[in-house]
Amino acid sequence: MRSGLKFVWRHEVLRPVVVVATLINFAVNGFMLVLIVVLQERGVRPAGIGLAETAIAVATIIGALISAVVLWKLPAGRALIVGTVLLGVSLVACAFVHSYPVVLALLAVGFLLIPAVNAGFLTYVMLITPEAMQGRVQSALMTSLMAMSPLAPVVGGLLRAPRTRRSGADDHARHPGVSSALQVKRWWSRRPHSCRVFRSGFPSAPCRSTSG
Repeated sequence: MRSGLKFVWRHEVLRPVVVVATLINFAVNGFMLVLIVVLQERGVRPAGIGLAETAIAVATIIGALISAVVLWKLPAGRALIVGTVLLGVSLVACAFVHSYPVVLALLAVGFLLIPAVNAGFLTYVMLITPEAMQGRVQSALMTSLMAMSPLAPVVGGLLRAPRTRRSGADDHARHPGVSSALQVKRWWSRRPHSCRVFRSGFPSAPCRSTSG
């Protein structure tokens, strides 16, 4: 994979594209976590949050079906620019929109051209890569694109945490998801001390008080 990374880094077109794609992938992964939290805070039910992800999936499927037409009309480089800008504008607009249907529409529009962007980019990579380097370059690309993904939810959570703390307990009480979590926490704190253990699930048998 080292030779694949060297090939990508030394290529005057691949290097900036891979860097930008890695940052975009990082931002999108962090955005998805923040999106779920914000929708919960706005009182959207779990089914509504799932529908938001469904809108992205449906838009991606439609985008895959029309990707050949898009790349026929637009060169791969222009499709990359248009798709990236459209995604960025849509995600930023979601931060300023409070209408749930509009958020769904923005998500769908933002991800519509991503399949065409991926198809055009990967096709270009295959055309410029020597046959003996195909596997190593593909491995280097996937490693680069996914390298920062595990950090995205952490950064998204840290960026969202200050606003959540400033909102206060009264604001939390207005949101069903957060309110339910607080109620579970209060109930658990009243359980006997022997039950307060870190487990992946609930105890298999009722806890008994140690007193008496």
